[in-house]
Amino acid sequence: RDPFQPEVIFVPGNAMRRWLGLQIAMAHGVAANIDFPLPAAWIWQLAARAHSLDPARVPSDDPLSREQAAWQIFAVLPALLPAEEFEELNRYLRDDTTQVKRWQLAQRIADVFDRYQYYRPDWIRAWSRPGTPAMPPGAPYPAWQPLLWRELVARCGGAHRVALLDQLLQVLEAGQPEAVDALQLPARLSCFALSSLPALFVQVFKALSAHVDIHFYQHSPTDQYWADLRSKKALARQRLAAPQAAALLETGNELLASWGRQGQAFQDQLLDHDMLDAVTWEDYRQPGNDSLLHQLQSDMLGLGQGARRRVLDASIQISICHSPLRECQVLHDHLLHRLTADASLKPEDILVIVPEISRYAPAIEAVFRRDSHESRPFIPWNLSDITVVDEHPLIRVFFALLALPAARFSVSEVLSIIEVPRVASTWGLDSTAQQEVQALLRAAQARWGLDAEHKSALQLPATQQNTWAHALERLLAAYALGDDELWQGIAPQRGATGDRALMLGRFMDLLDVLAYWSRELQRPRGARQWQLDLNRLLDQLFGKADEQEDRVQQIRDEIADLQALAGDQVLSAALLSQCLEERLGTRSVHNRFFSGGVSFCGMRPMRSLPFKLICVLGMNDTAFPRRDSAPSFDAMAAQPRAGDPRKADEDRYLFLETLLCAREALYVSYTGRSLTDNSECQPSVLLRELLDCIDAHYVPAHGGDAPMSACITRVQPMQAFSWRHFHAGQRQRVTAGHDAWWCRVAQSLLVAPQAAAAHTVWPQARLEPLPEPVTRIELTQLQRFLEHPVKGFFNTRLRVHLPEEEAAEDDEVFTLTGLPSWKVGQALVEHWMQ
Repeated sequence: RDPFQPEVIFVPGNAMRRWLGLQIAMAHGVAANIDFPLPAAWIWQLAARAHSLDPARVPSDDPLSREQAAWQIFAVLPALLPAEEFEELNRYLRDDTTQVKRWQLAQRIADVFDRYQYYRPDWIRAWSRPGTPAMPPGAPYPAWQPLLWRELVARCGGAHRVALLDQLLQVLEAGQPEAVDALQLPARLSCFALSSLPALFVQVFKALSAHVDIHFYQHSPTDQYWADLRSKKALARQRLAAPQAAALLETGNELLASWGRQGQAFQDQLLDHDMLDAVTWEDYRQPGNDSLLHQLQSDMLGLGQGARRRVLDASIQISICHSPLRECQVLHDHLLHRLTADASLKPEDILVIVPEISRYAPAIEAVFRRDSHESRPFIPWNLSDITVVDEHPLIRVFFALLALPAARFSVSEVLSIIEVPRVASTWGLDSTAQQEVQALLRAAQARWGLDAEHKSALQLPATQQNTWAHALERLLAAYALGDDELWQGIAPQRGATGDRALMLGRFMDLLDVLAYWSRELQRPRGARQWQLDLNRLLDQLFGKADEQEDRVQQIRDEIADLQALAGDQVLSAALLSQCLEERLGTRSVHNRFFSGGVSFCGMRPMRSLPFKLICVLGMNDTAFPRRDSAPSFDAMAAQPRAGDPRKADEDRYLFLETLLCAREALYVSYTGRSLTDNSECQPSVLLRELLDCIDAHYVPAHGGDAPMSACITRVQPMQAFSWRHFHAGQRQRVTAGHDAWWCRVAQSLLVAPQAAAAHTVWPQARLEPLPEPVTRIELTQLQRFLEHPVKGFFNTRLRVHLPEEEAAEDDEVFTLTGLPSWKVGQALVEHWMQ
């Protein structure tokens, strides 16, 4: 009725919001005035408007959300620990000197309380109701939890989530026109592709349906009732419990029964609240039987799984590789093959999802970035869902600055800071200056430690040698004196002249700033003071922010948010570093979805979205599905109920959606071979279940003894330059290579052994015995032989001396090289002769 009223569509995440907006725009020519909120945020705002008290007293955000409740718990715990009920927590925190353990415990408790509010509202109501015992007989939760919850409720004025939602339900169920009008409800609400909702939210939507139209756009893998399907494990338990009824038990579709528990629970929730008794419109499309993938989808749609012969096709492919880098290289070749063979396939039609996206991001960047030598074709791509820490090294440098109080100030640590372009430009240390400074420090034998006092603070011998102070004294002495003579116990080190002296001076200024902050960051202070000091640190090291999207500005924003949450609490340096690493380490970059090319992201952002080709990397046994690790005080884990969230069930249903959203092909790879000994590594249990299902119900049409899973699985070579990638006869067994440079390497490796064999004859005679038997072995000789037996054999028997490995620049020098050793020997001889 009101064209200016926004359309409200609930979506599970940012990727679905962007995809749905694009689809609406393509269908209607424009997509405008559409609000895509998350259900929890929108319902909180609605509940705040329904509050019986002054709405101004209700905060805009939930005061007991997971993050805010963690800081509230952190603040109130010290005063509650002396109570008898908190003895267990008091014992755990007894040796907490840095506040880190208290913060970690507060986070776990806040997470448990957050889930209690969604899935155990009856407990929350009992704890919050004045005058009622919070610990009835036989209560499954610890005695300290109700006491801690009541303290939190008192601090937030009673405006917690369950209380506000209960008042909202009362207003909606009462149906008073004035009260309902005050809620300012839109004319229509839409829920698009929500895979799960807490039972409390389902009650709210049920109550809202009496006043506004609510449209649920739900995915369902089958057009039949499937909430009663049982997995093979569950059926095995039932057969053991009732053997006489074993003939009546059947699985239906085993993949749907094993992977669809979350969808089953959500469907039961909707049925229990009569949400599906309204007008229901079904639109199920038969995938067809033209490929193995479509046959699997058709069997799920009809809940059937009869054994049948299938022609072998490329709709489902499994690649076994030796490392994440090899997975990305094989994927690049696979995509090039697909794009070349199918002219209708575009890079935008391809989705690549990875359970451990942060681990695979460097390999993706290395393989898919544009090759400057044009040795391989370029595929447009974009990478989303990575953290800001993985995106830019400046964030990691900031973490290194926070760790300065405990740092050894080694050469590599300090030089890695000035290698960051932002720091280098601020302090006038370009690449040439960095090389010159590094050469000076190497000549002056700088290794680690600010000075002798700094070494002593680290509980190490207070020696001045090889410290920054010692090295700079030598360089400055040579700059002032201009000779190599010993002066005041200092051996001057030449080199710091002209422009090099200017570069050294800039570096010394930076080192002084780092030394200052290593002392300044040690003492605890209030959150507000931390914000002021850290902003001053950022100004000194990185300069003023000049762009809205500047990485330094992102750090400032996180510091400001942390101060707003922590208030005036005093935080230790270790706790501050922990909190900022958590915040910046989990903040993801989401604004690249559908920005052109192949989309790379984690498993969850683009769930439920259809693509012609979906590729899944890193399906290793330890990576997916996630394991549930509930704390010992989580009463939900001790007494589970239907509909409780479980990470394993969520990931299983996510993989089911991935299988159904692949329109034409599904490609899966994992690290299935060890790089060290080529031993077999296990894939994800979900991939094993998929392959077992394929073997049980499908056979290749060409016959033979090989199972179907073996026909669709390829064990890739360990190296990208393997000749098998470029041999026409091997392309049915491995992925064909498309990199011209690796092809030339493979050709040279094939030709080189043949040419060497024609001109080289290896000696067959035994080595001559040593002229004198070895009767005495030095300890250093034994150490070298044990570390490098082959090198020891070359040195002692073949008289081939391989160069020694250079010591790391952070290690102190304990031995003299050839020329200094000879000079010392000559000086000793002259001293003795005198």
